[in-house]
Amino acid sequence: QEQLGDVFSGMIGNGIGIFSVSADGANRRVFGSYVTGNYFDFLGVEPVLGRGFLPEEDATEGTHPVIVLAYSAWQRDFGGAADVVGRTMLINGREMRIVGVAPEGFTGHDTAMAFDFWVPLQMQPALSPTGSMLDRRGNHWIQSATARLREGITPEQARQAADAFYA
Repeated sequence: QEQLGDVFSGMIGNGIGIFSVSADGANRRVFGSYVTGNYFDFLGVEPVLGRGFLPEEDATEGTHPVIVLAYSAWQRDFGGAADVVGRTMLINGREMRIVGVAPEGFTGHDTAMAFDFWVPLQMQPALSPTGSMLDRRGNHWIQSATARLREGITPEQARQAADAFYA
């Protein structure tokens, strides 16, 4: 019986959050997305400034307060400043360091919403007033998971492996 790693060459996941943001003196409520550390690499998205996330930035709970800004948020909150990478902004009262800016028009792989930024999934406990949802079985806060089939694997083989894993 195949394991998930045998049938998928990569996988990403994301969760949606509503955040209080303070940037350059402006305060607002915005949508952001918690994403797996390989999110931008998996999607083949190259930031226009800086970088996406490093694997270690999504490896341990609450230890890497970094964000990638949406292009529109970069323009609105920072006036498109070329030196935005390395600056910080407050998200839910926590200082977060900007490591990249997504390309214009990229709103995430969930096209039903436009996000102002993306943060590593492991930052959820540090940014949520309800605490960690990472280890709560039955908690369905992850909005979507997307996987890429390995070459030669059929959708039926992938479904069987996923069914076995989730059981």
